[in-house]
Formats: sequence, C-alpha cells, structure tokens
Amino acid sequence: MIDINLPQILLGGLNAKQFMQEYWHKKPLLIKSCIQNYKSIITKNQLFDLACQDNIKSRVIQQNNKTKKWHVKQSPLSSLPKTNNPWTVLVTNVNEYNDEIYKFMQKFAFIPYARLDDVMVSYATDGGSVGAHFDTYDVFLFQGMGKRCWQISSQTDLSLVPDSPLKLLQNFAPEQEWILEEGDMLYLPPHYAHHGVALGECMTYSVGFRAPALNELIFEYFMDMVALLEDYDIPNTIYSDADQPATIKPGEIPQKMADFLQTSLDNLVMPSASHLLGTYLTKLNDESIFEDYLNNTQILSLIEFSQKTNIINMHNASKANYDKEYFYINGERSICEIEHIELLHSLADERILNILSIKKHAYLIQEVYEWYSNGWLIIKQ
Repeated sequence: MIDINLPQILLGGLNAKQFMQEYWHKKPLLIKSCIQNYKSIITKNQLFDLACQDNIKSRVIQQNNKTKKWHVKQSPLSSLPKTNNPWTVLVTNVNEYNDEIYKFMQKFAFIPYARLDDVMVSYATDGGSVGAHFDTYDVFLFQGMGKRCWQISSQTDLSLVPDSPLKLLQNFAPEQEWILEEGDMLYLPPHYAHHGVALGECMTYSVGFRAPALNELIFEYFMDMVALLEDYDIPNTIYSDADQPATIKPGEIPQKMADFLQTSLDNLVMPSASHLLGTYLTKLNDESIFEDYLNNTQILSLIEFSQKTNIINMHNASKANYDKEYFYINGERSICEIEHIELLHSLADERILNILSIKKHAYLIQEVYEWYSNGWLIIKQ
C-alpha cells in the first residue's frame, strides 16, 4: 500500500495527505515527469484491438476540417477512421483488460476505491480533440505517448453548445495553457473547463473518479428495498374503524387510515444506506469479461484449491468494498464474521490474499472458492 505520509513523485513531491487536503476537489495541479523512466505501457495497436471488440465501450470523435461539425460514432466499432480530418478514439475501462494499465490505476489507491472508477485511454491523430468541455468528476490526465496541449479555465459559465453530439462549452475562455509530454500529468477537480489538442499522434490516460448522483442512489435504495420486501414478513392486519364517526365530508381520506399505513411503514426495517452503497458501488461494468476468462482457464476443484499455497489476486475487473458489518464483492454482500474481518478487509484494500491465511477458516475458504470459481479471483502462478 502507498505510504500517505511519504512524498510521491506521482504527485510532484507532495505526499498523499497534502494532495488530498490542498488540491483534491479544490484546484488543478500540473505534475511534470510524474513517473521516473516512463515507458509506454500500451501501444496504439493494442488500444485499437480493444476499441473494436464488441463488448468494450468505445467511441470515435471527429471534427470536419471544413464545416467544423463534430461527428461521434459509438461502439461497437468495426474499424477506425482513415481520413485527413483529425480524429480521436476513446476506450473506457481499459484497466479491466490490460494488466499494465491496471497497475497504473493502483498508483491512485490513496483515494477510496468507492470513488476510483476506471482508466479511459484515448488515441488522437495530429489536431485530434474532443472539444472544450468539463467533467462532473475529478480526473487525472496522464500523457502516455506524444504531446498534447491543454488549456484550462475556472470559468463559471458552463453553458453548452446547442444541438451538438458532444457536451461542448459554448463560451470557453482559457486562463492557463501547458504542453504535456510523455510522463506528465494534469489533475483537474470537477467542473473545471478544459480543452486538449494533440500535437502529432498522442495517447492520454484519463483516470476518472465516480461521483454518484443522489437521485441515482435514492432510486437504487428503493429498488433494493422492493427486493427485500419480497422476503419481508409484512403484517396482514386489516384496517378497522369501529370508532369512525358519521361525516359530512365523505370524500376526505380519514386521518386514522393514513396513520394506519404510516405506522406500518415506520415499523418496517429499512435497508442501511451503507449496505446499499456496498452493493451499488461494486456492481460490475460487464460480466462477460469473467466468461471469457473462465473459458480459457482450468478451474480447480475445492479440494485442489484448498491445498494450494499461492497468492490469490482479484481479477482486474472485480470490485470490492467493506463497511463495519459486511464485505461486498461484485454486487454481492457477505457477512464479515469477526474472525474473518482482517482477511476480507485485506483482500479489498490490497486486492490480494494468501490461500494459507484462510485454510483454517472452513466457511471462508468455501466462500473464497466460490468467488474464484466465478472468475472473480485469480490464483497467481
């Protein structure tokens, strides 16, 4: 794990505590040469192969040189452009498919995994861009190949160009400008306007952070509650009103009837907000990635698995979080027994676990084996 008190080259000499206190969600930070002896970790051909896979979310963005109109093509992509117009291809969740990009993402583990979303990798031809825009989340923009000119602005005018296939700023007014070279990185907080243009061929890694919207969370909360109600023993008490007086307002709903329902609702055991977050935050982007893995892997039996002494790694696409009561993995909730807490918390934090450490826990080893047989965990050879 990262020592949050030690200065980090990745953060321009700041330690993680300083960065989070002074910059995170507050102001931009330009970091030159944030990785020593940097070498490109994904080639453009590797990225192109991912971009053209049916199950991977990608898109191509072009701007016509003459009309200046923008064109967007969403995945699945059968091919990439062959045109003189500048173009960009963007591929999301590359960390799930490329081990080196996954390792790169882990450099940001000083920020909760509940916030860390994915690494989107973009390739652009000379002049390629996605236009002036803003993101609603924090982002680190790392220059992985070539050069890109970035302009940024703290402007509060975030009005958008009407009738555009992209969410482009209508009145972008740049305040600062830099040229990022291989190994440089720019951090931007949410709603900070920015515009990047490729200077020759270039690749940029965007480390994005999820920021769930409240309406989304509340919707998920009640969907979760509906699922719980299917197994909930709801009282079948029949409303009675022996003391109902005669009324001259027959169209009015009796207050006693409203109280009858309200009291019953108040007595329902509502799902915990933390429990909802655990399952919501660990939901998978795409389960087919595990199917692909299992189709090409020999899965051990439980007995064979139990006899191993290897390290277990979480699959790149697996997500895990925990709270005071439960361990959450890929949208499923598991009770954290007292004797298992340290082990499961270590699995979520470090994303690795030694099989030796769980051998004496019969229940836990069966549960971990189930995750392994789902393809969620991988035995490191």
